[in-house]
Amino acid sequence: AVKFGFTATEYDRLRSEFLSQMEKRYNNRNQTNNSYFGDAYRDHYLSGEPMPSIEQEYQLWNQIAPMIPVEAINYVLPELVSKDDKNVVIINFNPEKEGTVLPVAADLKAALDKGRTAELEAYVDNVKNEPLMTQLPAKGKIVKTETNDKLGFKKLTLSNGATVITKKTDFKEDEIQYYAESKGGSSLYGKEDLANISLFDIAIGASGLGEFDSNELEKALSGKQVNVDLSLSNSYERLEGKSTVKDLETLFQLNYLYFTNIKKDEKSYQRIVSLYSSQLANKGTVPEWVFADSITVTMGNHNWRSTPLDVELLNAANYDRMLQIAKERTANAADFTFYFVGNFDEATLNGFIEQYVASLPSQPGKKENYRNVDERPTGNVVNRFSRKMETPKANSRMVWYTTALPYSLENNVKVQVAGSVLDMVYLQKIREDASAAYSASAAGYAQRVGDKVYTQLLGAVPMQPEKAELALQIMRDEVPALTKSVNEDYLTKTKEQLLKQFDTNLKDNEFWIRALTTYESQGIDLVTDYKKVVNSITPKVVSDFVKTAILSSGNHIEVIMLPE
Repeated sequence: AVKFGFTATEYDRLRSEFLSQMEKRYNNRNQTNNSYFGDAYRDHYLSGEPMPSIEQEYQLWNQIAPMIPVEAINYVLPELVSKDDKNVVIINFNPEKEGTVLPVAADLKAALDKGRTAELEAYVDNVKNEPLMTQLPAKGKIVKTETNDKLGFKKLTLSNGATVITKKTDFKEDEIQYYAESKGGSSLYGKEDLANISLFDIAIGASGLGEFDSNELEKALSGKQVNVDLSLSNSYERLEGKSTVKDLETLFQLNYLYFTNIKKDEKSYQRIVSLYSSQLANKGTVPEWVFADSITVTMGNHNWRSTPLDVELLNAANYDRMLQIAKERTANAADFTFYFVGNFDEATLNGFIEQYVASLPSQPGKKENYRNVDERPTGNVVNRFSRKMETPKANSRMVWYTTALPYSLENNVKVQVAGSVLDMVYLQKIREDASAAYSASAAGYAQRVGDKVYTQLLGAVPMQPEKAELALQIMRDEVPALTKSVNEDYLTKTKEQLLKQFDTNLKDNEFWIRALTTYESQGIDLVTDYKKVVNSITPKVVSDFVKTAILSSGNHIEVIMLPE
């Protein structure tokens, strides 16, 4: 960079991206989060950081940025990089394991000197100055429109059999959230594809689209505030993304290309594999990683589908096979439901839907389903183990769950309230009273996996090793204690927090994506009666729920890691 400078095209992309982000902030200036102002006030008070308004910033940068040429950047850059070794610090991290040869100071200095004298070539910035799609597909049609007044959305049926849900909002002036899903997911693939479904999201994320490889695509999207990602869960294939108003067509084009033309990029894939390989090689020496893997395996009942990602799986993955799986999962748009929530112009959105969604390849009438492959352990299960640690740490995760309850608004609220009350109990009794942990948390939620609904209470406490047994006993005791009494102050605080958060959620596009997905796929309205249900919760309701719904199942899982 110092020797050759940045290229004009590199700089143009960076400047375009910067101004695009500034424009998005300006357009959404009336919906700025409190945290932004808090950070600005802090930096102004502590270090004298200027604190202009977004209107002032937007105006200033649009005047200043176009006036700074790349030559000015390249002139300043050498002054920022030391030409000798007077102001150089080298920090070197190494795995502590048998057989590792640690470098000494002379080795590091030699590496630095070699870098300084290396034969360098100027970076060539190859840029494709062409559109994402040079030829547009033949348009389809919106053949049916239904309106849901209660939740304020429209349901469109397309000529290719696909379903689209749209909800226009004004929560943010310059944001449109996108989501699509279809049943199937990794459950449709067998053990021979374990490595491929484990690496699927990573591999597809490293691929290109259309005629653009991964690097070219990144350059082409510079200056645009838009993204779309394809992923695979246990039961679904999903696409998620968001865009600004002016970049909405680009979102539709990216989505179209994920369905029709994912570009193999072997070089990008191998770079990702190399990065993960170096990280995974030493994962067994990182206690936090070992603990997370232990939770995954235990909760998965040691089923092969719960195998954590490691170097062996990484090396067994087949990039071509993952691209084939992506083709299979996106072959039928009629099996997908597409969701768009945000500040769109309805006529413009519908035009893009007909151009880029109704034109997707489909097999109307053909519907796939997931396989019910998830299997948690039942009864009382304890995975307790110790690890050698340089800094002794203890960690614990406990789960109480049932599969006997249907997925409903009432059950969602009850388990959420129970989890929040338990969180306050743990914080008081484990951290404050017993001083057995720096943090203690709990939560309650319902989760659908295939046809099963897991309604569960979860406790997570990183403990002080010398007080681990005390913390564990409190964790175990306080869940059945909820069946006898519930702290009314904690319950009142919980209900106030839930109601306040709900009011915030009602003005959030991402919340509405989740709410509409639940309504469309399961017929459950999580919005209309939410406040009514929260206000109806009493201490007795919580106690009865924990006793008859959660604990009566007898399913209790513990994962405990202690230092040797």
